[in-house]
Amino acid sequence: MSYNKMQQEKNAIHTDPGDLGDTNRRSDEPLANEPVGHLLFRLSVPSICAELVVLLYSTVDRIYLGRIPGTGVAVLAGLGITGPVITMINAFGLLIGSGGGPLVAISMGREDTEKAHKVLANSVLLLAVVSIVLTLLLILFCEPVLRLFGADADTLPYAQDYMRIYAIGNVFTLAVLGLNPFLTTQGFNKISMKYTSIGAGLNIILDPIFIYGFGLGIRGAAIATLISQLVSAVLMIRFLFGEKTKIRLRFYKPELWIMKEILSLGVVTFFFAITQGISHVVCFLMLLRYGSSMDVTVLTIIFTINQFLMLPVNGLGQGSQPIFSYNYGAKNGGRIRQTLKLVITWIEVSIILGVLLIELFPENLFRIFTKDEQIIAMGVPAIRIYMIGMLIFGIHMGIQGMFQSIGFAKTAIYVSFFRKGILLIPLVLILPGISGLGTTGVYLAETITDVITVINASVMYFVMRKRIYQMA
Repeated sequence: MSYNKMQQEKNAIHTDPGDLGDTNRRSDEPLANEPVGHLLFRLSVPSICAELVVLLYSTVDRIYLGRIPGTGVAVLAGLGITGPVITMINAFGLLIGSGGGPLVAISMGREDTEKAHKVLANSVLLLAVVSIVLTLLLILFCEPVLRLFGADADTLPYAQDYMRIYAIGNVFTLAVLGLNPFLTTQGFNKISMKYTSIGAGLNIILDPIFIYGFGLGIRGAAIATLISQLVSAVLMIRFLFGEKTKIRLRFYKPELWIMKEILSLGVVTFFFAITQGISHVVCFLMLLRYGSSMDVTVLTIIFTINQFLMLPVNGLGQGSQPIFSYNYGAKNGGRIRQTLKLVITWIEVSIILGVLLIELFPENLFRIFTKDEQIIAMGVPAIRIYMIGMLIFGIHMGIQGMFQSIGFAKTAIYVSFFRKGILLIPLVLILPGISGLGTTGVYLAETITDVITVINASVMYFVMRKRIYQMA
C-alpha cells in the first residue's frame, strides 16, 4: 500500500470531518485542548520578547548613528535608505519560514510527522540556496540598487558602507528569520527568545565598540549586526539538530512538491514584506521630490517607532499561528473561531494603548533618536497623522494571520496585497500633489489605507467564514 493511501486511511480513522467542537484526537497535545486564552498567552509572550530583541538590532544602530556629531542626520537617512532593501531581502527568509512553519504544524495536527520532517529539511535547503544567490547579487549590484531605492549624493556613501558588510552576513540573517518559525511552531518560543536575545544583547554591546571605539561609524554597526546574527543562527541550527525538538533536522533528498507547498503558503508573508519594501521606497522618493533628505530621516524614525507599536501584533500573530494551523489540520473549527476572537481583541487593546502613547508624547520619542530640533519639529505632526489609522488595524492583522495559518494562501495574498499594492502605493503617488499637501500627503496615505484595509479584510472574513468552519 502506498504511503499516501496509508496516510489517508490513518486520517480517516482519527478524524471526524464534522466535528467543530473542542474535542481533539490527542488528549496530550496542548494545541488541541489547553484553554485558548492561556495557550495564546503562553505562546505569544516569548514571541513578543523575541520580536523585541530582533527589533533592537536596527533600533540600537539608529540611536547610536543618529547621535554622531555633525553627520548623524545624514547617516540616519543613509541607514533609512537601506531599510527597504533589507526588508525585501528578508522577505525571502520569511517566505520559507512562514511557509514551512505552518506546514509543519498542519502536518503535526494530522499526525504526519514524516512529512513534517521533510518540510523542515527542504526548507533549510531552500534557505541555503536563496541566501547564497542573494548575497552574490547584493555584492555585485550594491550601488545601483541603492540609487534605485532613493540614495543620493548625501546618503549613498553611508548606505553603501552599511550594505556591503550586511551582504556578507546576509546568509546568517536569513537563517535566523527562516528557522525561527520552526522553533515557535513546535512550542519552543522560550528557546527562540533565548537565542534571539543572545544575538541582540551581543549587538548592543558591540555597537558602541565598533561605531565609536574603533571609529568605524556605520560600518561598525553593520559588523556588529553580522556577528550577532551569526551567533543566533548557529544556536538555532544546533538546536534543530538536537534531541529536544519534536521535529528534528534530518537529511532528506530534495522534493519539489514539498518545496512548492512551502513556497505557496509562505508567499503571503513574502508579498507582504515585498510590497512593504516597495511602499517604503515610494514614500522616500516622494518625500525627496516634495521635501528633502531630512524628510527621509523623519520617516525613518517613524518607521522605527511604528515597529515597536507592531511588536505585540507580530508576537500574537506568531503565537496564534500554531494554534490555527494545528486545529485546522485536526478539523477543530471551534478553537479556530475562539482563537481569532482573542487575537483580534488582544491586538486591538495593545494598539490603542500604543497609539495613545505616541499621540501624547511624540516629541519625547523623537528625542531618543536625534537631537536635531528641526527634525523633531517636522516629525511631531507627521507621526500624529501617520499613526491615527492604526487604531483599528488589529482586525486586519488577525484575519490575515488566520487565512495564512490555515493554508488559504490566495485569500491571504489578496488581503495583504490590497493594503500596500492596491491602496497605499497609489495614494502615496497621488495625494502629495493634491491641494498642496506635499509631504503631508505621504503620511495621510497611510491613515486612509489602514481604515479601508480593515473594511476589506472584514468583508473577506464574512464571505469565507462558512467555508473555513465547514472545512475545519
